[in-house]
Amino acid sequence: MTEPEWWDLEAEFWMSKAGVDLEDAKTITVMRWTANGDLRPLAAALMEKRPLDPAIRSLLADMIYEDRLKVPRRRGAPRKPELLARNYAVRLAYEKRSGNSDEAFERIAALIGRGDRVVRRAVTQWRKGDK
Repeated sequence: MTEPEWWDLEAEFWMSKAGVDLEDAKTITVMRWTANGDLRPLAAALMEKRPLDPAIRSLLADMIYEDRLKVPRRRGAPRKPELLARNYAVRLAYEKRSGNSDEAFERIAALIGRGDRVVRRAVTQWRKGDK
């Protein structure tokens, strides 16, 4: 038998002292530890494949929006995940173009609020197979 973690003992505390059921005790414990910056009980709950209580999801969303929960960045310029969707939109718009390419590049650039070089680069990458 594995030794219980501290958060498991805390859940027992909430059950015995506050009279809450096991699920509520685990929710209270995960929320308290997460709010204090320790995500281990949350990770344990996820590994157990327990559904997260809406209060935990709300806490996580609040922490993300308040910049209290961040993923450490690696060195160098951060990658921009939105570029995949933007370049895909450029590709779709370019495929449906009418008229010459220069006009299409300018029109698409105006739609996405970027310069035509960005559009040209996205189309070039797509044509080279870097979709």
